[in-house]
Amino acid sequence: MCYCRISTHILQFFITMSLAFCKGDTIICNGDVNSRLRLFQNISDYHFTTIGFNPMRKNFRGNYVGFKSGNMEILERNFFATFDSQNILKMYLHHQNIKKIDPGAFLFMDCLKTLDLHANEIESLSDEIFLNLDRIEELDLSDNKLQEILPLTFNHTRTLKSLNLSNNKLERLSINSFFQLRHLEKLNLSYNALTNISDTTFDHLICLKILLLNGNKLMKINPEKWYNLFHLKVLDLSKNFLSNFDTGYKFSFGMTLSCLNLTDNRLTQLNIFGLLKNIPNVSVLGIQQNRWLCSDLELMLNILRGSNISYVGTSKKGAQIDGISCYNRAEEIFSPDKHAISEIKRNADYHFNGLTHQAQIMMIVIMCLLVIVVVILLLEVLLRFNLRDVLGIRGNRSGLDNYSNVEQIALITR
Repeated sequence: MCYCRISTHILQFFITMSLAFCKGDTIICNGDVNSRLRLFQNISDYHFTTIGFNPMRKNFRGNYVGFKSGNMEILERNFFATFDSQNILKMYLHHQNIKKIDPGAFLFMDCLKTLDLHANEIESLSDEIFLNLDRIEELDLSDNKLQEILPLTFNHTRTLKSLNLSNNKLERLSINSFFQLRHLEKLNLSYNALTNISDTTFDHLICLKILLLNGNKLMKINPEKWYNLFHLKVLDLSKNFLSNFDTGYKFSFGMTLSCLNLTDNRLTQLNIFGLLKNIPNVSVLGIQQNRWLCSDLELMLNILRGSNISYVGTSKKGAQIDGISCYNRAEEIFSPDKHAISEIKRNADYHFNGLTHQAQIMMIVIMCLLVIVVVILLLEVLLRFNLRDVLGIRGNRSGLDNYSNVEQIALITR
């Protein structure tokens, strides 16, 4: 009985010591003071370094990490784990030809705040890729080949403040694509292939301040149903195919939005009074390169000037008011644009001329090949005839020789 009690006490002692040891080894992330970028030749150079990344050490040279070589391709589990990797604050992995990232590739990088993966060949992401990145604040995945963001992809990056997904091939977003990103302040989805956005896609982004959706293929959106964007200040919807943006509704971002960009869409009208009522703090409005009637545009601009709302005119074609193009008649809005037609014709002529030039080169190559074939055939025919002639001559000579031999034999026998 006493033995059991002693054993129990010993066991509790070791457990306590173990917990104390683990607690004492808790990672403490040091700030960005005197941090510098360290460039490694490749991943082997990184793993074999004997100089750590802890700024508290005398031989500290920086805890921002980058690589010169661009042939990583596959990031396997524990790919960057070293004796001191937990002290790295920023990692730059752009232009590394990365095609695949295995789950747990960034384990033992507890203090990582910035991860730059732009300009690679990444096609898909799983929910375990960013495991252990509990302090990540900035993630750049732009200029890759992503086609879809699956639910819970960013479940382990809840501290993110900036997420860049621009210049990918995203065609759709799931309802939970941005689940748990409650601290996200900037989301860049520009220059993808998005055609539709669910009303609940941004429900979890309660701290979002900047939303960039420009350069997609959006034809219709319902921003009045984006219920939780209470801090949104910038909304960029330029370079899409929107034919309507109804400002007659109340928006969750109505009191905070200061910049709204609707440039280069297919808008024919905008409820400017609804805009002033439901988005009263907007100070910058992009409306150029749409399909405004000149009479409507002039009225709209007068109201904007009176409300101290800035707009920028950049168009230099067709009828203009303050540098913003417009149409004098409603029929012109839906008629083909002469400038666009001339541009299409010019491009067609350019490509046609290019094809004609290529066809001419191909014809010359074909003619040369035909000449070569004909010459080869002629040489073959000549060689055959010459051989026959030579064989014929040799045959005649052998016959004469045989005849003379027979004649000699006959004379001897006589």
